[in-house]
Parts: sequence; C-alpha cells; structure tokens
Amino acid sequence: MSKKILKENLIYQGLYQLIRVLTPIITIPIISRAFGPDGVGIINYSYSIIQYFLLFANVGIQLYFNKLIAECEIESVEISRRFWNIFVSKLIMSLSILVIYFIFICIFVEDNRLIFLIQGIYILGVLLDVSWFYAGIEKFKIASLSNMIASMFVLISVIFIINNKEDMNAYVFILSSATVINQLPLILNLKNYIKYIHVDWNKVIYIIKQSFRYILANGYLFLYTVIANVILGISQTYEKVGIFANTLNILMVAIIFINTIDLVMIPRMIKLSTIKNENIPRTLLENNINIQIAITIPMALGMVGIMPGFYSWFFGDEFYETVSLMNVVAILLVIVPLNMLISRQYLMLNNKLKFYNITVLFGIAFNLLLSIALIPSYGIYGAAIARIMTEAILLILNLKELFKEQIQIYFDHIFKSLIASLIMYGIVIWISNHFPNVWYYTICNIFCGIFIYLVISMLLKNKYIVMLYKNLI
Repeated sequence: MSKKILKENLIYQGLYQLIRVLTPIITIPIISRAFGPDGVGIINYSYSIIQYFLLFANVGIQLYFNKLIAECEIESVEISRRFWNIFVSKLIMSLSILVIYFIFICIFVEDNRLIFLIQGIYILGVLLDVSWFYAGIEKFKIASLSNMIASMFVLISVIFIINNKEDMNAYVFILSSATVINQLPLILNLKNYIKYIHVDWNKVIYIIKQSFRYILANGYLFLYTVIANVILGISQTYEKVGIFANTLNILMVAIIFINTIDLVMIPRMIKLSTIKNENIPRTLLENNINIQIAITIPMALGMVGIMPGFYSWFFGDEFYETVSLMNVVAILLVIVPLNMLISRQYLMLNNKLKFYNITVLFGIAFNLLLSIALIPSYGIYGAAIARIMTEAILLILNLKELFKEQIQIYFDHIFKSLIASLIMYGIVIWISNHFPNVWYYTICNIFCGIFIYLVISMLLKNKYIVMLYKNLI
C-alpha cells in the first residue's frame, strides 16, 4: 500500500487513540470521586480476575490472526476461507472460557458477585471481535470510527449516570457492554469483503492449537498488573489497589497512544517481509525503534512534571500517593512500549516465538516472586519496583536478540532527546509548582512541554523527531 494509505491509517488510529485518551481523562475524576479509593479498588480487583480468563479468550487476536489475514490478497477466496476458520476457532474458545468463568464465580466468589458477573460481558466482546480482520487488510477507518462511537457511549453514560457507590454495577456494565457495541458496525461491514465459505474443521483445530503459541503475547502486559493488583488486594487494602491501578491507568493511556504506530505498522511489516530486499523491513524497524525512544523519553519526564498539579483535580486529594508513585513508575513509559515494539515487529514476525515465550514466562515467574517478596512490606512501591525490574530484564534480553540483526539504536540522538526532555521537565515542574491545580493549567502545561521539546529537538537536529514530523505533516 502507498505512503498515503499508511498516513491515513495513522491518522484514523491516532484520532481513535486521542478519544481513548480523552475519555479516561474525563471519566476517571468522576469515578474516583464517586467510588473513592475503596470502590475503585473493588472494580479493579474484579477486572484483574476477568483478565485471567480474557487472556485465553483473546488468544491470537492481535498478532496471529492479523498475520493470517495480512498474508492474503483482499479479493481472494482464501481470505474468506481464513476468516471463517479463524472466527469459528475464536467462537469455540470464547464460549468455553465464558462457561468456565461463570463456574468460577459460582464456586469462589461471594462478595460483590454481581460485579463479577457483569464483567463476563467482556468475554462476549471478545467473542464478537473482528478487528483483527480489518487490521490484517490495513483498513483502520471503520474500526477506528466504531471505537470512537463506543468511547463516546462510555463518556456520555458515565457523565449522566454515575453519581455514587450505588452506581458501581452500572459503571462496570457501561464499560463491558462498550466492547460489544464497538464490534457491531465492523460485523455489518464484513459483507463488503467476506463471502460465506464452509468451515474446514481441521484448519479450525489447527488455528486453536497455533493460537496458544501467542497466548503470552496477548496477555503478558496485563498479567503483571493483575499479579500486582491481586497481591495488593490480599496483603494490603482495596484502597492501595485503587491508588496503584489509577497510577498505572494513566501510564497505560500514554502507552496505548504510542501503540498506535505499532498497530498500524504490523500488517505493513508482514507485507514487506515478502520483499526480497531484506534491508527494507530492517530499516523500517530501526527507524520505528529510534522514533519511539524519541517520543517516550519526554513523555516519561513530562508525566512526572505535570503530576503535582494534576492528581488533585483529576483523582481527588485522597489519591495524593499517585504523585510519589508516578515518580517511580514513569520509567515504564520508555521500557514497556520498547519491549512491545521489539516483540511485535521483530520477534513475532520473524518466527522467534520460542525465544519470546521463554523470556515472558521467565518474566512472569520473576515478577510473581518479586511481588510476593516486596508488596507485603513495601506496598504499592514494592509492586512498582517488581514491575520495573521485570520489564528492564526483558528489555535487556530482547535487545540482545535484536542486535544480532545489526539493528542500531543511535545513542547520540537519545542524548539529544534527553537534553531536550530535561529542559522541558524543568519548565513543566516549575509551572506545576507555581500555578493553581486546575485542569486548564495542566492542559496548557502539557502543550507548553510539547512545544518546548519539539523546538529544542529541532535546534539539536534530532534526526528522528524531524523524520516523524516530515512523515505526519
């Protein structure tokens, strides 16, 4: 596909991610004040449990299914055949997991059982999910617009319905049902690309088996958060779960935004991998890595800089510990997206699943042991340290494997990004400490920080900021 289509995909995904970023910015303050740390903790604890089941229901969706579709010509019979085989395999998995989840609730859950039951709607959302098909054919427009509508549904519903702790069940229903609503336009639009073809049951079974090779790729990021939330819920209080979850939620908003480029580039990388000139995908991967580093360094320091003037109007004064916790976990904004990019755009696409799964399994075990050791004594900060150490070790292992392909990370440009980011941080933290803690000052502070970073990066001739600017403008 042309550069114009790639830019269009980035714009649509960028708009969707922007709305996805703005939605929690508006809803989290409402939820934090309505439910308090204890209520937020209960919701996040129940969501942590459903994540274990979603890990299996979601298996293969973002990576394996995308890959199967991206390998086909859009108007071929094969693409319809693959779609139905994939959809039926996912249907079998999702329904099986839904039954197991309800059995789990009946046996093990006594408190807040209704909230746990409502969380099961997320599995129905996975069952209906066909976004992998549109990602595979690089048609992000309808998927992005559908997700925007679902995000607006969540936003409007929360604003007009959520008032106090009695609305916790309604809140969980709003969030979970949005995952079903956003799939309806995608399903209706399939008739433009897909014809009905009889399912090949041998292929369905094969896809189910192969999907499990990608199970860690789909869920490892959530697993670390789930491990922390569950151990915090057991050894500390729901209040601590709420503080930790809200801080991580802010980081995840930024990571999701960065992930836009990653999601758009995966189908492109698959198609380029079929080209005989091996330098093309390698150069693209190298540029993606260096551009991402140039984006995430200022975002991490900027997050720390705005937090003192941000938390009180956003979360409420009860969440004051999010400021000191953000000072610790902000580094994840650099490490996590880089790990995700290397995993998806290099390890997965080059059939290095064995290496990837071994490192992730090691990471999960390491994180679990560290969390058990640190959280009972150090609480939310122990959870933060465990997460950072785990992600850092995985990054070292991933980089060691990446460098075998002569992929270069240019430290002179990282140094330029760091200089520009530190100058920006100094100005942003000064504004946070000298102006009232109100939303419009925070927004002005963010735009001020972005402007300062871009100007200094241009003056320092940061190659990758210039490259990003030229490709998007």
